[in-house]
Amino acid sequence: MSFGAQPRFRISEQTYDFHKAHKLVSSGDYSHRNYSGANISESPPGRSNYWIKKDWVTNPVSHKDEECYRLKMYNTHIHTWWEDGTYQSIYWDSATTRSVLSAFGPVRVWNDSKIRFCDRTRFSPRGYGRESYPYGDGIVVDPYGFIHGVTDFKWVLRDGAKEERSKIRNQLRYNATSRILLGEFGDAFAARKDDVRKSFGRYETGWFAQVPTRYSGVAKLLWQDADHAAIDEAIGNYRLVDGPCRPSKDLAQRAAIEKMADQLLSAGEWYVKKPVPYGNINVRD
Repeated sequence: MSFGAQPRFRISEQTYDFHKAHKLVSSGDYSHRNYSGANISESPPGRSNYWIKKDWVTNPVSHKDEECYRLKMYNTHIHTWWEDGTYQSIYWDSATTRSVLSAFGPVRVWNDSKIRFCDRTRFSPRGYGRESYPYGDGIVVDPYGFIHGVTDFKWVLRDGAKEERSKIRNQLRYNATSRILLGEFGDAFAARKDDVRKSFGRYETGWFAQVPTRYSGVAKLLWQDADHAAIDEAIGNYRLVDGPCRPSKDLAQRAAIEKMADQLLSAGEWYVKKPVPYGNINVRD
């Protein structure tokens, strides 16, 4: 199996538990000489990295060391099943691991890139549609099929941040407007017209600043109202040559100020994590 390939299993993909894993390992149908456990992939021993093996690990519900079965991928234990019905998975944000989590565990796992300002790795109970719960660092399911204490974390503006953001924008405009309009920084600031995808496949056209990342520190210098020499040194001799269109200076100025303001306003101290708890979730098939 090539690196990064999706695994192909010799057993059907279904929700496993302690007893199914015990039967699989005990049958001997998937065992090999010099190897312990059950080789569940189509790859031969030595190349197969998917095994179900017996182990002795602390049960997260009873907090006692108990016999269990674990599905191991390479050096990572993806699934762990105990005899009392307790189940535990791990977090590992890769496409291959998520496919193994969804194939044999009690939940379906995916990474939702559309979710902003909250945990993006999500799960839903198998067979219950696409409910969206935070997967976090893995889950523990008790013997009755319930997951307890699932919490999502959303990034929200802290108290007073809106007023401070407005103050920063105004200060940037005060320090930078006349200097950009006078062309003090040459072609360092320009704007480009582009289509941006909004919601439901809708696009809108807008103007955006062309501010090279190599001198992103200019925003801080202008905020501090630094002199021309310091700003010019930060910019260097960079000039746009075969870049975007050249709109009017005032349009470039507005776009540049908004870009610089975003550089200051996107700092982590503007946001705090707000926990969003859920009720009990039952994932039993």
